[in-house]
Amino acid sequence: MIKNMKKVSLVAMRSDLDRLAKDLIWLSCVEVEKCEAPEGDAIIRSMDCGERITELNTEAATLSEALKILSPMRRDKKGFIKTRKEMSKKEFDGRAVSAATEGAVKAVALKSEAERLKGEKNKLTAYLSSVSVWKDYDLPLGFEGTKSAVVITGTLPVSADVERLSGIASEELSAVQIEIVAEGKSTRYISAVCHNSVEKQLTALLSEAGFIKSNFSSQTGTAREEMAKTEAEIRSVENREEEIKDALSALALLCPDMEHAYDRVKTELAEENVKQKLIGTGHTVIMTGWVPDDRVDKLTKTLSKYECFCDIADPEEGDEPPVELKNNGFASPFEFVIGMYSYPKYGSFDPTFWVALFFALIFGMMFADLGYGLLLVLIGALGTKLMKPKGGTAKMMKLFVICGISCMICGVLFGGYFGDLPAKLAQSFAGSHKLDNLAIVCNPLDEPITFLLISLGIGAAHLICGMIINMVMCFKRGDWQSAVFDVGSWLMMFAGAGVYFGFKSKVGLIILGVGLLMMITMRGRAKKNIFARLFSGIAGLYDIINYASDLLSYSRIFALALAGAVIASVVNTFATLVNNPVVTVILVIVVGTFGHLMNLALSALGAFVHTCRLQYVEFFGKFYEDGGRHFEPASPDLTYTDVYVEQNN
Repeated sequence: MIKNMKKVSLVAMRSDLDRLAKDLIWLSCVEVEKCEAPEGDAIIRSMDCGERITELNTEAATLSEALKILSPMRRDKKGFIKTRKEMSKKEFDGRAVSAATEGAVKAVALKSEAERLKGEKNKLTAYLSSVSVWKDYDLPLGFEGTKSAVVITGTLPVSADVERLSGIASEELSAVQIEIVAEGKSTRYISAVCHNSVEKQLTALLSEAGFIKSNFSSQTGTAREEMAKTEAEIRSVENREEEIKDALSALALLCPDMEHAYDRVKTELAEENVKQKLIGTGHTVIMTGWVPDDRVDKLTKTLSKYECFCDIADPEEGDEPPVELKNNGFASPFEFVIGMYSYPKYGSFDPTFWVALFFALIFGMMFADLGYGLLLVLIGALGTKLMKPKGGTAKMMKLFVICGISCMICGVLFGGYFGDLPAKLAQSFAGSHKLDNLAIVCNPLDEPITFLLISLGIGAAHLICGMIINMVMCFKRGDWQSAVFDVGSWLMMFAGAGVYFGFKSKVGLIILGVGLLMMITMRGRAKKNIFARLFSGIAGLYDIINYASDLLSYSRIFALALAGAVIASVVNTFATLVNNPVVTVILVIVVGTFGHLMNLALSALGAFVHTCRLQYVEFFGKFYEDGGRHFEPASPDLTYTDVYVEQNN
């Protein structure tokens, strides 16, 4: 059902604003609306919390970044299953966070310095590599010659004939000496000395052979000097990196406090966001919002502590109240499915129970396997117990359990036990065919047409349920004519066809005829012209194509069940292929586990997507009024902690 909402209008003292915002946050039952100050009014103004919000966002970002940096180093690692720490609100508010915040700032600064040192070390290492090849060169690397002589250093490809170049230089240019200093796999490092009058000619000659001149600074010393200096700088950088690593390891001890500080900051940020939505004068603040009808007493009890005026009233025409759904333990996990589509419009019909019923049934039919269903139940149950999830994740885990139970039931009915694993094992170990068909109703692989007809039967029930809901909604709106003539006529035609073809009774034809007559004569009831009315009624029969199309969509139940069963059978065939008991056991454990887990993942994804599609398109298309805005009360923003409020708070 959709909860009734009450509109809250509140005027309170500005001096109570901080305490009031905190109380509203921890009540978690009031959605605060953004108030707009009247234009040109110098007395009533919007609350300006922008500066504080910016500070808190920066602080939260720093804490979050610090936790990412320090988490790999912490000694109390949480592992794959992350649990939240429980504490009272008194403890949550009372624990100091200044040390954790300061530690986070320091951790981020140290990480930044470490990144800078890493870049510096890479640069030094590259420089060391570039100068080390010149270690046998005695002159300073930056030495370019004397007043009359020029020294040129650089590289040539190994394919270049240095002796030929030296000979050409000696013949054409005077006073030239070319020396190979070092040689790599693809490069020769050379030094050339010449008179400054022939520098350009020598450079041109070398360039034709692929020469690349070195680019050392004039202050660069010998290669050995540069190597010693660079190695010392690298050691200095590495020492500082070790110091930073030790400092970060020490700061990792503050991770639990940083998590607490992060939740504190995010919750304070939520309080500031509440204040930002308010307007007020120098002495008062004004708030409007929404509260569910069943939590009004909780709100008024809290507000009784303040000197304030509070008006709680029903929504007025033009208001758009938020939507909060309330369902029993079976249906509530499927509110997650509703939210993925769109919440129902406030005041309309909440289909969660019917979605839960048919979703579980259709999902179970698409799997129809006891083994896979058991795995889903275990995933949901263990996930709930170990992770202790909240919100949508908790609902998803419960949904796994419910759908898993449905899969187990359908598996028993249609003979799915990790596919046909019992039959394959019996054939492999005992040569027996007694377990070939364990289905109570039918086996999708052996009787596909029967399973297809069952799938279409479920689809027909799903569609008719949607039509009945539409009829009920029309009656509630007072539109009995639409309920009887637009929806009821189709229901009578479907019922008549079912009675006639199912029981071979002429009564079915009578019911079908009455429904057909209602459709033809009353569908166009708004038209005054009798012929236009009849034409509109006859044209309405075209909708039978839409209904047939919707019904055929449920053949996907059959398709997915068949695909999953075939893949499972193939996996079982591979696992029992070898006629050796020991090898078969090993293959069943290895191949069977991997194959069935893959099939489980693929089938679960396919079943979830296609079951959602049948709800959203075929079922919702018959009655659903979407466009509802989900109720989002101001509440603490807690990531790492679960806070319980004591009764006296």
